[in-house]
Amino acid sequence: MDSYVCDEGGHASDTSLSTTNNSEGLTAADDHLPKRFTSEALPETKKSITPEQMAILLREYYAARNWDENGLPKSED
Repeated sequence: MDSYVCDEGGHASDTSLSTTNNSEGLTAADDHLPKRFTSEALPETKKSITPEQMAILLREYYAARNWDENGLPKSED
């Protein structure tokens, strides 16, 4: 199995999970890291992830998955 097939399967799984989570009432507001990532400094950098950085990372992740700003798959029309 080549890496493209694996990546596409992973994407389909992530998209299915996102859709299911949304139907159960979870929203983009529920997509966040554990609190310690934003409140405790990382040993390597001595910095924590700011809410602004997290918002940027989440937007980039959604865009890479072809999801809208709410974390839902964009329609294929």
